[in-house]
Amino acid sequence: MKLRKVLAAIPTNEAEGQLRVAGVLRYASAHANWDLRVVNSRTQFNDVGVKTLLEEGIDGCILAAYTPAVENILAGHIPTVITLENIHEQIGARQNCISILMNNQEIGRLAAEHFGSLGRFASYAFVPAPPKIPWSLERKATFFEAADKRAAQFEFPEADIELVNMTGEGGILIKISDLVEFLKQLPKPRRPSRESLPRRAAEDADGRVAHRM
Repeated sequence: MKLRKVLAAIPTNEAEGQLRVAGVLRYASAHANWDLRVVNSRTQFNDVGVKTLLEEGIDGCILAAYTPAVENILAGHIPTVITLENIHEQIGARQNCISILMNNQEIGRLAAEHFGSLGRFASYAFVPAPPKIPWSLERKATFFEAADKRAAQFEFPEADIELVNMTGEGGILIKISDLVEFLKQLPKPRRPSRESLPRRAAEDADGRVAHRM
């Protein structure tokens, strides 16, 4: 099997990126003969670095991080797998690119299904990803659509969320104090009185209240 030089630009500052890298390494070990170069931060994945790699000769790219250097790769004819939803439309009909999109509707539905399996909730609160990022909007819409309609629905205000730079990686910052204050304002579930507990237990047991308690 011919040795292939592959560039994988995958940030690993979060668990999601670390799992992606592990998956790529696992696949390469089992099914390919790759000389794999992993660039795990956007600061490393700069124009100069990419230019050097392209000059050395790259047979393929896996891109899960966006910087201006991505445009240099897309301008060429290197086989490329992209997991960047924000540039999916730019890829168009490029023959050398495959764009992998997450099923955000299914993610939202599964989240609602998970909460449903835990019992009945008085309310749900959704913390979005700013600024109006499509995948966040899709997850929110499907989550609230699939969630228990008897529960109230709330959303953490985007104005209280900041986009920050963490060691060269884009990130989302939410002040814990703001989140705590937001949660305090949500309606609290009512605790049943002691007198109602036996009655509820009887109703749950056989659908009718026992004559003698």
